[in-house]
Amino acid sequence: MSRRSLWLALLTAALLAALAAWFLRYFERVEIRIPATEDRAVRHDPWLFAREALGELGLRLREVPLTRLLRHPPPAGDVIVLDTDRPRQPDEARRLLAWVAAGGHLILRPPEPSREEDAAPPDDPLLDLLGLRVRFDPNITWPDEPAVWRVGGRALRLLFNAYYVLEGTRPGDRVIFDENGVHMIQRRHGRGLVTVLSDMQLWHNGDLADFAHADALWHLLTQRGRPGTVWLVTAHGMPPLWRLVWDGGRLALAALAVLLLAAGWRAAPRFGPLLPDAPPPRRALLEHIDAAGHWAWRQGQREALLAAERRAVLAAVARRHRQSPPADDPARRAWLAARLGLDAATVERLFFAPAPREPRAFTDHIRQLENLRNPS
Repeated sequence: MSRRSLWLALLTAALLAALAAWFLRYFERVEIRIPATEDRAVRHDPWLFAREALGELGLRLREVPLTRLLRHPPPAGDVIVLDTDRPRQPDEARRLLAWVAAGGHLILRPPEPSREEDAAPPDDPLLDLLGLRVRFDPNITWPDEPAVWRVGGRALRLLFNAYYVLEGTRPGDRVIFDENGVHMIQRRHGRGLVTVLSDMQLWHNGDLADFAHADALWHLLTQRGRPGTVWLVTAHGMPPLWRLVWDGGRLALAALAVLLLAAGWRAAPRFGPLLPDAPPPRRALLEHIDAAGHWAWRQGQREALLAAERRAVLAAVARRHRQSPPADDPARRAWLAARLGLDAATVERLFFAPAPREPRAFTDHIRQLENLRNPS
């Protein structure tokens, strides 16, 4: 390490030590215990308490995606509650209102409007068909008394979010309001009923037990008789990705499909007469011999390969000299040395020693025997 690198490392270590000393002097580790007031189910399901309470009263509340209700509308005597999910296309809104006109009860809240002053109301095809809109007014003062819904001689006190008010009431609508504006509108639609609320926070887990919120929810759901099922539609039931892509980009998808078809037609081969299949290539005899030798070597049969080559050399020498080799090994060693002109050590290595284990040495051994079998 050079002197410059050493000084740089020492300076870096000194700076880190100073930073650590400063941190430990001005900061200390403190353990804070936060009480777990809500479990995971309560945090992720704002309608959990309402579902359990209604279930104990014999009313079934089921959570489903809106796309399923649009494909398979429930019986007209049921109730649909739209909380955080709503129709995105005018055709979907018309199908929902057609279900209401047949005798259903639709309860919904508008999408949350922008909190900027003079901002346009949010687009909502269902509210557009009903002629309603929601307005956010940050200058509104919180009312001294909650809104009151008079039901059968009872006054149900309901605390709505004061900053959200509904607009677009018509003669014949039933409304709930406070000093800041209207928070609920009920309107007949055909043989059914539509209820629009400025917000549904009062029926979520944290607010259900306040004032007369629970009583109001029960009365609203059973206002036209006890329904078979209450269908709750929330953002948990988002439509599938292909539906969102199709609803938001049909023209782009159509253009892409045309482009892909044109590209496929451009790249496709031109049709012509059918050509016969090419005959399979024929292997040469040497390729088969080479493949058989490689297979035998991989199977550990080098001794068998070498023994076959040695027998072929013996047979070739016997034919050339018109004399069969002796049967016993000592006499055969002398016979081979005399006929081939080799010394005893070479005869021993070529004809009687074990086969070499290395591929290069084995190949050289076979080459020497081939030279003896077919001398030039």
